[in-house]
Amino acid sequence: MTVSFRLQNDVLINAPVGAIYDFLCNPNFRPLWREASVKIEAAADRPLTRGEKFREEWRLRRGTVVLDWIVLDDERPNSWTIRADTDIVGPIVIRYCLEPEGDATRCIHHVTNPRRPSGPSEEQVRCIEAEIMAGLASLKRHVEERLRTQAA
Repeated sequence: MTVSFRLQNDVLINAPVGAIYDFLCNPNFRPLWREASVKIEAAADRPLTRGEKFREEWRLRRGTVVLDWIVLDDERPNSWTIRADTDIVGPIVIRYCLEPEGDATRCIHHVTNPRRPSGPSEEQVRCIEAEIMAGLASLKRHVEERLRTQAA
């Protein structure tokens, strides 16, 4: 028996949608803003499009995990969806949605494990959510700093 697990978190970034999309959807930038991400193998140094793949190495408390991601959806500049199949928690699907709010953009992070072997504990949910929020805060800092640097 499997269960479906889903979380949604967001952050407001003081940047235009296109600038966020170009940074967020280029896997080569992930180690800058995702604490667990330590190595990326991607064929291109740009936002990836539907069907393209990249490999990401995560360093976690319990060891290293290698994820083979595929881009399921690329609706520039509004959304980007990726999926990795794992032996541990089944498939992981991450969707980023970008919604303009005045001069800023709300970045919404959706993560789903549609066929998880068992539900996560409350502690696991807190850890997952804390990691996502730290990543979103780091994404915000990096994108805003990039814009300030480009403007200078």
